[in-house]
Amino acid sequence: MLTLEEVVAPYSHIRLATREDNEGILNFYKDIHMETGDEALSFDRGDDFFRFYERRGNHFWTFLFLNENLSICGVGTIVRHLRYVDGIYRPVAYFCDLRVSPQGGRRAKVQWRKCFADVISALPKLSDDLRCEMAYTAILSDNEKAIASLTKGGRGYNYRYINNYHVYSIVIPAVFNPTFYNVKEISYSDFLKFYGQEAHNLDLMEEIDDVEGSSYYGVFDGNELLSIFMISNRDLGRSYKLYNLKIAKKFLTNIVEMMGRPKVDNGILKTLEIQYLCFESQMSNDTRKDIISAIIKYLKDSKILNQYHICNLYTGQDAIAFSPLIDGVVVENTGHMFEIHSDENQGLWPKRSFRFEGSLL
Repeated sequence: MLTLEEVVAPYSHIRLATREDNEGILNFYKDIHMETGDEALSFDRGDDFFRFYERRGNHFWTFLFLNENLSICGVGTIVRHLRYVDGIYRPVAYFCDLRVSPQGGRRAKVQWRKCFADVISALPKLSDDLRCEMAYTAILSDNEKAIASLTKGGRGYNYRYINNYHVYSIVIPAVFNPTFYNVKEISYSDFLKFYGQEAHNLDLMEEIDDVEGSSYYGVFDGNELLSIFMISNRDLGRSYKLYNLKIAKKFLTNIVEMMGRPKVDNGILKTLEIQYLCFESQMSNDTRKDIISAIIKYLKDSKILNQYHICNLYTGQDAIAFSPLIDGVVVENTGHMFEIHSDENQGLWPKRSFRFEGSLL
């Protein structure tokens, strides 16, 4: 049976990583930001690069790009997991965390163009416990250079645009936040029932296990449950890190510290990830915004937010208009979702609506 090890074997400057590469990969990530000197928000993996990918049920492959002296000049990962696509749960491949040094690695970059096409073609042909029926990736919309490069055709594979998604980072919550909704903890069974009812028509929905350290919440209008979300106190294995901070960002981190939040140590941000945020399927954007305001008020009043620098929310395809005068400091990031498929087929993903749990990918 075909393996990805066999697929990359002919390429002298591309190989799959092993645990022994952990230190080299971590050093590469540190060095790449020092090379550019640009302000950047990236991920810090602590002392274990691979731990983030090792969620239960996942399999992953990390590809290394090599310089002429075989040192690391690029890293990219494929995560295999089960996701709901076109009516059933399928094994799919998520391409993520591609970083390539602007310095060196010319031969590896040339080889990757051909190797990547081979990988895309091979994924459905792997053994049953490793095969992937579909591949997809997410790219931030301000990364125009990457989008233009990846969406060019004629290379044996295609990036097919699916839709946008939106991520909102609450940095400073509103001072005055009236709300009509009540937030309280709910049982895992009530959480799962609502999630199954309201997200069943969204692609990329995943099966959620009741993992130790997870807390489940509902947003209510009286006795009516309108929305759910989850908070986990488990370390996910990565943190956001600010590199090469400019004056404006340094000033903002100082304000956050003055509000009683933790000190920003070495640029690492403690992030509260609101996971599996789900609304009633027919809810208007204005009501969704009011519910998010209720969630933020709850996190602020219960002092949960005091332990973190920012709070991330993934809201789906619809943009929500936050006002700094009313809602506090909220930073929006928009991304594009693509299905990746070989020239041999036309792609699998027929729908335009999906969930995206960015904190877990």
